[in-house]
Amino acid sequence: MSENRIDIVFKLKAKIYRLISTYESLKEKHAEALSQVARLEKELAMKEKDLKMLRNENEKLKLAKAFTSSDESKEAKLQISKIVREIDKCIALLNK
Repeated sequence: MSENRIDIVFKLKAKIYRLISTYESLKEKHAEALSQVARLEKELAMKEKDLKMLRNENEKLKLAKAFTSSDESKEAKLQISKIVREIDKCIALLNK
């Protein structure tokens, strides 16, 4: 009976060591995942900023193109109207 108990204790001790090892491994993987999430969030923010800048540049190029071609004066007027509306919205928000 005593040997049986000792055997049970050794098996339990081995399982506890494996459990601790698994816990430490998962803890390390979790820390790595958190680090990766932070890195990817930063990268996403930079990409969103770049996208916004490119869209803005694209709008400017469209407007410049509209001014250079007399056939597209209607497009230029539409672009100017759009910009004026955006400015009016900004002024309205500032007046609140």
